[in-house]
Amino acid sequence: RASRPVWLIAFDLEELGTIGSKAMARYIKENGPRPLWMASLEMVGYRDSAPGTQRYPMPFRWFYRDRGDFLLLLGNLGAHRLMGQMAGSLEKASVTTQRFTMPFRGRLVPPSRFSDHAPFWDQGYQALMLTDGAEFRNANYHTPTDVMDSLDFWFMGNSCKATIATLCVLAEIRHSAVAHAG
Repeated sequence: RASRPVWLIAFDLEELGTIGSKAMARYIKENGPRPLWMASLEMVGYRDSAPGTQRYPMPFRWFYRDRGDFLLLLGNLGAHRLMGQMAGSLEKASVTTQRFTMPFRGRLVPPSRFSDHAPFWDQGYQALMLTDGAEFRNANYHTPTDVMDSLDFWFMGNSCKATIATLCVLAEIRHSAVAHAG
């Protein structure tokens, strides 16, 4: 077993039932080493500041803003600290965030389980999903108009850079380019 933090990078097609992330989470549980956390970037490139551009599954619509200009951090109870650090880095990178900690592995709100983080929740790992809301924000999602011109590359780039910086700090990787994320 490794004594240092373990990095896991996985690519999966959650449209096929998260088969890859289910297999990976199960394999790690049975064979180790145990990861410190898992972060899934799920649709992080669409932003729209107009009122009414963000929709939610119930009961979120009563608690969150209706403008689709933020990155949602959705984590399980164990990932609360990770979400806080991630939100801090994102805010420093001028990316507005909203956070929600999902009890019961997200089972009360099925859309909260629509990505690769859910199998890690099911295996008891700290995991979170960073998302622009996908179909709850982007009318182009999975349509012929879902093209690069509809994305906000500044928003996507800053979201990805802040995420990588946070994960480097949490994994105790020391480098001057990521020191600001702590």
